[in-house]
Amino acid sequence: MRIARAKTARQEVAAALTWLQSHLFSSDPALDVHTGHWWIAREDGAPVAFAALLPVPSWSKTGYMARCGVLPAFRGQGLQRKLLAHREAHARRLGMLRVITTTYDNPASANNLIRHGYFTYRPQQKWGAANTIYWLKTL
Repeated sequence: MRIARAKTARQEVAAALTWLQSHLFSSDPALDVHTGHWWIAREDGAPVAFAALLPVPSWSKTGYMARCGVLPAFRGQGLQRKLLAHREAHARRLGMLRVITTTYDNPASANNLIRHGYFTYRPQQKWGAANTIYWLKTL
């Protein structure tokens, strides 16, 4: 399994990220793959997982761990945790002091965040659905 920071200017990478989003987050509109920083995991050249790190303009030196998805056949292999570690390391290199993310009805993802040192918090202005859990980690 190979995880690499995605060069989204390349058409095939952008297409793979868009495809993964549509299959793993079909009820949500796809995020712009040309905004922020993206990672993609491949098995034998085929995309199997992805994740994004986006800046939070309203909160200085903060990154949003957006969209982390792993195709069902590849779950349970630690890909989500590896993608989380890649994004945290990159956020540090960018000078970010903290990262935030959300989960919704996903205990496996929530448990991975807890294992990585994330804590729940209450944002001043909620942006997620009614049952969204908000997470924060100081880097």
